[in-house]
Amino acid sequence: MNFADEFEKLMTDTGRRHADSPNEIVAAGEAFVAECTEGYGWGIYEYRNELGVRSAIDSALRSPALASHPEFRGFEARVAEIDARFAALVTAGPEVEGPDRPWWIRRLPPTGGEELAGDAKRLYGAELTVV
Repeated sequence: MNFADEFEKLMTDTGRRHADSPNEIVAAGEAFVAECTEGYGWGIYEYRNELGVRSAIDSALRSPALASHPEFRGFEARVAEIDARFAALVTAGPEVEGPDRPWWIRRLPPTGGEELAGDAKRLYGAELTVV
């Protein structure tokens, strides 16, 4: 199986409703990080749902079958760039989950729209700057 087919199979096997291609999932990750950088405009439930993209990416990064393909290195490098931007963003935000959770889930961005800020306050007692 080629890299793209192996990737799409993994996405389906891990419960994604749509068998995203490597490019689609990276683009979704980039768009999510950009939206969070500007101030995520939806609520916590939508935020957590979109954050599921990063969990799907984690499954791909941990896959020995994918790692055996030469294309994996390029995928891994693109994810590392996105992760660096997202980690820098959420490091400045409040911690809302325990240390047993993956790094991308533990913290929220420091800024968000009114809905995310309200949900963060109500559910976690966390203050976000509204943008």
